[in-house]
Amino acid sequence: MKGSGICISTAIGSTAFNFNNNGRILPLDSNLLSITGIVCNRFLNDIIPFQEIHIKSNGAKIYLTNVESKVLEEGDELILKKGSQIEIGFLNRKEFLERRIEIAHRYRK
Repeated sequence: MKGSGICISTAIGSTAFNFNNNGRILPLDSNLLSITGIVCNRFLNDIIPFQEIHIKSNGAKIYLTNVESKVLEEGDELILKKGSQIEIGFLNRKEFLERRIEIAHRYRK
């Protein structure tokens, strides 16, 4: 696969860049990952079970949540796997879930 990159998103991050990249919004309690291609030479839009993923670098820049980036040397490997469990708190959980569902049901042209 050649392109600008891939977006790997958990359920929590699936309404951010993943959604804007035509990925699917995942249920918050799911054990899934959404993977979409970013300006790729082939269509990539999959949902897979959350598993350990190994990505071997060819020297490309790796962005993590667009906050921090690191250039991996050629041949370096990035391993994505489950870490510690977290809890999320919402100021208004009902409003958050309603907006998330509204976003999930928007028609895309």
